[in-house]
Amino acid sequence: MFSDKKNILILFLGLVILFFAYFSYEQNKVIGVLNQEIIKLANQRQKTVLEKYSIQRELDKIQGEQELDTVMLDSLQFSTEDMLKVER
Repeated sequence: MFSDKKNILILFLGLVILFFAYFSYEQNKVIGVLNQEIIKLANQRQKTVLEKYSIQRELDKIQGEQELDTVMLDSLQFSTEDMLKVER
């Protein structure tokens, strides 16, 4: 009589352990997929940040060139005005 109850208990505990093992396996699969997605999104973000940095550097370079052109034009304009004053 105790043998039957003991066997049923062992079988039940074995099924519980099997259920938790399967549940753990499924969780690990989901975690693996989520980790891959996180890595993919991190790579995309890094790429975006690098592109933004590159574009910002290019914009700064262009703005610097425009400022230099403006300064050069202003100096040319002043020198032209000075030449006209000297001629008068």
